Amino acid sequence: MKAIVLPNDTPPSEASLKRQLLFFDTVLVSTPDDQAILNANDVSEDFPDTRQTIRWGEIGPYPRATSYSDQFRYLRAQAEPAVQTGQLQFVGLGARSNVEATQNFVAALTALKSEALVRAALPDFQPGPPLVPMASQAGSNLIVVGTTARASAYTWMTQVDSSPAIPLEEEWRMVALGRLGRTMKTIRRATSLHAVPLAIDSTNRAICLALGSQAYVRIPEALEQLFRNDLNAHSEST
Repeated sequence: MKAIVLPNDTPPSEASLKRQLLFFDTVLVSTPDDQAILNANDVSEDFPDTRQTIRWGEIGPYPRATSYSDQFRYLRAQAEPAVQTGQLQFVGLGARSNVEATQNFVAALTALKSEALVRAALPDFQPGPPLVPMASQAGSNLIVVGTTARASAYTWMTQVDSSPAIPLEEEWRMVALGRLGRTMKTIRRATSLHAVPLAIDSTNRAICLALGSQAYVRIPEALEQLFRNDLNAHSEST
């Protein structure tokens, strides 16, 4: 049986992974290059009229401890024996298509509309700015670029409500969006990999409990219609 660890603000510890290897044949851990809901170049769009290809930058960065990179390098070094046997695998979670990337982002925005999910994602909420920094300086609001001759097929994404279910300062909204986005993204990827999503930290456990209590197993019908519109527009432009 295969499992994938839901990412947190810090990498999983060597001890926690060893425990999971007692129960699963293979455990997957995401690599640090997945650092935003939409990573750089996850979405690209061709404009034949101007012979341009516009590639999106990072949007929706993840919250990460300042020592994340050092901790991850240490984990990789200590885990090498398990990597050599294939029991432990480090995998990239970058989107495999434009459609997957946009679905990941809309799924994150949808999760942000649930009060239970937002509260689960912010166990460290306190007055003032968050103590945890973001993985990059990327913003969390979409700006979709087109050309003077033709608008982007993804303009519809800017119309999806990105406000949280409860009043939050923008810094805390970004933290909630980043945490919910990476959890939703990893759960969606787990389905395609036929892997069990593992919540081994308290924040992801709370998010998963909130997801389960709401039977949050699919994106709402209205957003599915937006995806269909996106696909139709993309097909007509090619």
